[in-house]
Amino acid sequence: MKRRVFLFSASVFVVIFFTMHMVVDQMAQPNTNDAVQAQKLVKLNKEIDQLKNSLSKTQKALAPENNNINYKANAVISVDSTGCSFAQSESGLSADIKMLDIYKIIPFDNPDGGAWKQGWNINVPAGAFDNEILQVFVIPHSHNDPGWIKTFQRYYLDQSKHIISNVVASLESNPNRKFIWAEISFLSLWWDDASAAQRSSFKKLVKNGQLEIVTGGWVMNDEANTNYYAMIDQMIEGHEWVRLNVGVKPRVSWSIDPFGYTPTMAYLLKRMGMEAMLIQRVHYSVKKYLAQKKQLEFMWRQNWDRGTNTDILCHVMPFYSYDIPHTCGPDPAVCCQFDFQRLPGGGIFCPWNIPPQPISHVNVQKRAFMLLEQYRKKAQLFRTNVVIAPLGDDFRYADPQEPIRQFTNYEKLFEYMNSKPELKVKIQFGTLSDYFNALLKSTGKNDDGSPKGYPKLGGDFMTYADRDQHYWSGYFTSRPFYKNLDRVLETKHRAGEIAYSIASRVAAREKISSFTTNQFNLLVKSRRNLGLFQHHDGVTGTAKDHVVVDYGNRMVESVRDMQSVIASAAKLLMIKDKESYASSDIHFDVDESRATHDSLAKKQVLSVTSSRIVVFYNSLAQKREELVSVHVSTPNIKVLDSSGKTITCQINLQWKDNNFPHENEFEVLFPIEIAGLGFTRVTLQKTDSSSDGCKPSKTSIYNHKVKENLMKGFDVRNAECGKDYITMENTFLIADFDRCTGLLQNIADKSSGIKRSAELRFLHYTTVSSGAYLFLPTGIAKEVHIRNPFFRHISGVLRDEIQAHYPNVYHNVKLASTNGIDSRSLHINNIVDVRDMNNRELIMRISTNIRNANREYFTDLNGFQMQRRRTLDKLPLQANYYPMPSMAFLQDARLRMTLHSMQASGVASLTQGALEVMLDRRLGQDDNRGLGQGVHDNKRTPYHFALLLENMTKKQTSIKAKIPIAYPSLVGHSVSQTINHPINIMFGDEKLNDDKLLKSYSPIRSDSFPCDLHLVTARSIQGEGEPKATDETAVVLHRYGYDCGYGMTPLLCTPMGSKINFRNLWNLDVTKFKETSLTMMHEENEKSEESIDLILQPMELYTYKVKFN
Repeated sequence: MKRRVFLFSASVFVVIFFTMHMVVDQMAQPNTNDAVQAQKLVKLNKEIDQLKNSLSKTQKALAPENNNINYKANAVISVDSTGCSFAQSESGLSADIKMLDIYKIIPFDNPDGGAWKQGWNINVPAGAFDNEILQVFVIPHSHNDPGWIKTFQRYYLDQSKHIISNVVASLESNPNRKFIWAEISFLSLWWDDASAAQRSSFKKLVKNGQLEIVTGGWVMNDEANTNYYAMIDQMIEGHEWVRLNVGVKPRVSWSIDPFGYTPTMAYLLKRMGMEAMLIQRVHYSVKKYLAQKKQLEFMWRQNWDRGTNTDILCHVMPFYSYDIPHTCGPDPAVCCQFDFQRLPGGGIFCPWNIPPQPISHVNVQKRAFMLLEQYRKKAQLFRTNVVIAPLGDDFRYADPQEPIRQFTNYEKLFEYMNSKPELKVKIQFGTLSDYFNALLKSTGKNDDGSPKGYPKLGGDFMTYADRDQHYWSGYFTSRPFYKNLDRVLETKHRAGEIAYSIASRVAAREKISSFTTNQFNLLVKSRRNLGLFQHHDGVTGTAKDHVVVDYGNRMVESVRDMQSVIASAAKLLMIKDKESYASSDIHFDVDESRATHDSLAKKQVLSVTSSRIVVFYNSLAQKREELVSVHVSTPNIKVLDSSGKTITCQINLQWKDNNFPHENEFEVLFPIEIAGLGFTRVTLQKTDSSSDGCKPSKTSIYNHKVKENLMKGFDVRNAECGKDYITMENTFLIADFDRCTGLLQNIADKSSGIKRSAELRFLHYTTVSSGAYLFLPTGIAKEVHIRNPFFRHISGVLRDEIQAHYPNVYHNVKLASTNGIDSRSLHINNIVDVRDMNNRELIMRISTNIRNANREYFTDLNGFQMQRRRTLDKLPLQANYYPMPSMAFLQDARLRMTLHSMQASGVASLTQGALEVMLDRRLGQDDNRGLGQGVHDNKRTPYHFALLLENMTKKQTSIKAKIPIAYPSLVGHSVSQTINHPINIMFGDEKLNDDKLLKSYSPIRSDSFPCDLHLVTARSIQGEGEPKATDETAVVLHRYGYDCGYGMTPLLCTPMGSKINFRNLWNLDVTKFKETSLTMMHEENEKSEESIDLILQPMELYTYKVKFN
């Protein structure tokens, strides 16, 4: 719209401009009344100048927006029809600062630097400000944690509510005062409570630039444990709230408290349309190294970027913390004296025992010189004379006196400094955008808008250490039960969003208003509960026990709500007679439930007295074939597909304890094939006997004696420990297990026939210092003693498995025998219980004979990209631990072994060929990072891993061996998605007949998206006012980068070509299509062509506003 206004304005200007010049030319001809003509000429020239000025202002007003929407992924390389060349081509080598190499260079010796303990004594050279004065932006802020020591709601009522009100009132009283705010979750609560006058004041302050919303996410999310889906989702929720209520678009990002940073977040911010970002918690030795080279500001580039397409300007705060003592300059004892909340009566004190002084005409000169010296020293660490000085800390400005103390004392200092030209300083309150604008003015801009002369950085900032050898690698695993629950909610929420978006279009057509209204409210609540837990004290596991319970209750409530949304959508889409949707005759129930926030999911037992219908929903856009599991009341079952054909199935015993199986609960396994985003159904039918139904499995019991054949129709026998392996085998894999312990020993990909050692063990670290944040082991891990453990080997026509009981772990390994992706890997399910441990950290280690050179391996960053890691002897053990949100792999010239995970954990490769993952931590002490407690609220925690073995089919290039990034294969991507997004299972009630249901439903044409095109979400867009969906859907697509060197068997899809037609993906009509930035802050023009051809680059994310019909 603004572009059209601009073009129209320009056109009008040209017409008027030339018309006036013609008039001027005519009037310039000789005339007897020269005085009158001269006056008219002067008047017309003034009007022309005014028009020129008006157009110039219009251009300037529009220019920031046009520059700001540099979010698009431009084509920088030619990609072949399958995308194979992408992983083979050079990337990650163009950066000036390569973090993987920097770690080889830095000595990590930590000498005492004096006042700046982790740095050095900074000297200001003479004449440093002769040519360019020092420009200082003091940025008042308040960091508000949506849960940490108090719950989100308690923090709001006690502090955040008052902070926003106090700041609004203070800024209104003086137009030179400024402030920044980040956490939209708190702002939304304040908005609900605020008066109309307060809301109006807030919006006015934002509009005039006094109050800036920075980042604009629902929370300031963690970057180690989060999945990119949840990161995007909480950012969309925040940006949509800001759009609907305040009407602005955040331009810059402020992330001062997450415990380490990944380039994934930098990329997401860039694609949202952000211009610059600021971060704080970076390893102190890395900060020092960058500061010495004046590289604390850089263009952060993705390792997979072949050009400059992903570059975003990043500022790293140089000192220990984001509090006031560590932000004005290198000497915290001096800076603390300029935190005026620490004046007598403020309730807090300076640890250096030198308190602040109120500023007066008596001391203003001395105090100004003290403060100015710190600013000048800080400037020596950067490339310009523009300095940022944050003024805030956790939950600051809640005391109504603090804005008065801070603003009035700083205003006196500003007035003095600015009145003395000889000081060569200009100082003022500012916002983060003010700082970056001044920075770019000082450096000048390149054609792409980046500052001239700034270096490019590639890599991440993990693992963080704030001092000594205190590495924050413990939080990668802390509170694993809730990390698991986070992913459960994430997958249910995503499934619910997509199912709702599809079903709501059907509901609109059929005029079923009850569906859209009731279900959308649940979606909005789930968005916010999921978003809240992405906070850097939520998913990290670093909050107080009662706060964790609050998070847990919110998440489990939303899990139930999303199950309800999915079931309602399934009912609407699968019933033939849509008018009967509101009828209570048809009801779908979910197959598992949770009693409380801290209980494991329990499978519902389906009572089958004659026949029951089971409905399945695939939330992935790719066609799938895999085993599903349903618990039933009888072993005499057969399974019929939607056409009435019998499906091969297996029936398993379910055990009460070590000795006796359940008499009324059995597991039935059968393969289903289901289209992308599809719904399908089967019928479970009771038979007269087991002979014409599902095939019973065979159970062998080790290191324990039970009564043999204790259940009719099942082969249950006692087995002896021995030297021979227990072997599981399917079309793709062979796996050997120790016959005395049940532990994995060897594994082979049958395509090569080469058996690899893969010894799985459980070990533990001991500690006296670890806490929720820090991992501080006293030495190497010790193996958990396992002697003659009780375990079962269950074998059948569709799946083999080991069920083993070890100290603190119930260990279950499964190998499916289908033609689907679930048969391509070994599935490891652990239930971990460390409640009888004390100061122990339990790990699972797989030791192989893979020769990963230099102990290099790869971990994922937020499930979005892979990062090369290198284990270094000069670093302590805990520094060589990295986050693994979704996967990690080892590889050599012939083989890759990937460990996929359904939840985040810490991971390491401390010896060649070994990969270890931390499972749980029980800790008796606080680690002195503010939490004030240990970790002792452990639960029985589920884990789901998939161990994938792939033989290299194409030789690795020399370039590929050097670059700091690698790519999963398409099979690897598929394994990760299937374990993170399992098929949803629902039961029809006993009265439901199959003639009332469709056989299947899918909104996707050809049943599947291409293999390398992932539907991140299809999210119904919220309208203004009360939570209510519009008729538009935000479709977010991700084209994978993938390695073609490992084959594609047994995928049921094919990769996309160089472009794809969006309309041809869907069975739904696309009546409106518009490309936007990632979170829809910025929009392109609507595409009206019949054919919507998209060129999607590997690794890139794309968002489209779509109207389906």
